[in-house]
Formats: sequence, C-alpha cells, structure tokens
Amino acid sequence: MWIKKALNRLFVDSLIVLPFLIRLREMKINRVMLLTPYEQWLTQRGVEFLKANSFEVVGSEHLNFTDSRDMVDMTSEQIVEWAKTKIRQNCDGVFISCTCFRGMGAAEQLEKDLGIPVVTSNQATVWYLLQLSGYSSPVTGYGALLRRL
Repeated sequence: MWIKKALNRLFVDSLIVLPFLIRLREMKINRVMLLTPYEQWLTQRGVEFLKANSFEVVGSEHLNFTDSRDMVDMTSEQIVEWAKTKIRQNCDGVFISCTCFRGMGAAEQLEKDLGIPVVTSNQATVWYLLQLSGYSSPVTGYGALLRRL
C-alpha cells in the first residue's frame, strides 16, 4: 500500500507540481499572487509550498469551495472577473491553482487585462506534456505560457 501512495505522490509531483515551478521560474515570476478555489487552510498550504521553493508570495485569495463540482461550475469568465478584483499590483505574475478549475481558460484574458503573466495548474501540465511529446508549435488562447512552446 505504501508503494502505491509513494508512486501516486511521485506522479502528482512530476506531472503537476514540477511543471508549474519550472514555468514560474522561466517566466521570471518571483513575486507571485496565488489564487485558488480551495478553502483557506488548503490555500495556506499552497502559500507555504511556494515560499519553501523560494517564491515571494505577495498575496493569496481563495473561494472557499469544499465541493469540486462548485469548482467545475465556475466559468472562465467568472474567474476573470473574480481574479481582477483580487490580484495585487505588486506581483510579477499570478498562479491559479487547481486542476479542477477553469483557470486555464481565464489566463489569456487576465494577462491582457493585467499586463502580467498568469500560470495555471492545467496550463503548466499541458505545457509539460507537449514538451515531452516534442510538440513545439504555439498554442493560442490560453496565455503566454502555451504561446511560448
């Protein structure tokens, strides 16, 4: 049983966590704003994780959802409107966490509106998988990260 848990953790870390850390660094995002649909305690774990990986977290905001169905139901347009009211001006970029959240669809519009890069869990994972597959053509409509393949 412990082997299965360890392999699962390794899979999650290598497929989701590593790509967003790489992309935040490559995009020169040092002062990051964290946005999540999670409860406060889980968002705080994200803040602590980012700090432990040498990022300065200038702020974090959460929606306090406890049910993943609520996360999925929120549209990209709703995420854009919510995020624009929460993002602080003193950040180099934004990280939108959660693979069950439509942040990837909000990234492009947020970058246009705010003039800073946005990295999301799903976007970083897609970038990583495309890199592994050798795909190198830009993908438009989902933010700067995927346009820079």
